[in-house]
Amino acid sequence: MSLVELRAAAEAGNIPTADELVTRARALAPGLRERAVKAERNRNIARESVAEYLASGLIHTLCCGASGWCINFGAVTEAG
Repeated sequence: MSLVELRAAAEAGNIPTADELVTRARALAPGLRERAVKAERNRNIARESVAEYLASGLIHTLCCGASGWCINFGAVTEAG
């Protein structure tokens, strides 16, 4: 899903619940763990990690207003 598609979904009121956001965040963990050593060594985040993060839609948890969803700190702390 592209950022344009994610933004359109948010504007249409298709905002995920806290449980959905936690599930998305937890789904990212295995891939991030797998690439962590290489990322540390290269001091660079792998393109795959960025792509998965963007595709998850979690970027919108950091963008309030018309372009995203507001931060749900309960969901953030639950996701770990």
